[in-house]
Amino acid sequence: MLNELILYRANLKGKKMDVHRHATFRFQIRRIVNGLLKG
Repeated sequence: MLNELILYRANLKGKKMDVHRHATFRFQIRRIVNGLLKG
C-alpha cells in the first residue's frame, strides 16, 4: 500500500513537471514567432 502511494505521488509530480515543461515550451515558441514577425 505504501509503495503504491509513493508511486502515485511520483506520477503526480511527473505530470506537474510535464505541464510546466509544456507551458515553457509554448512560451518559447510564442517568443520565437513574435521575434520572426518583428524581425
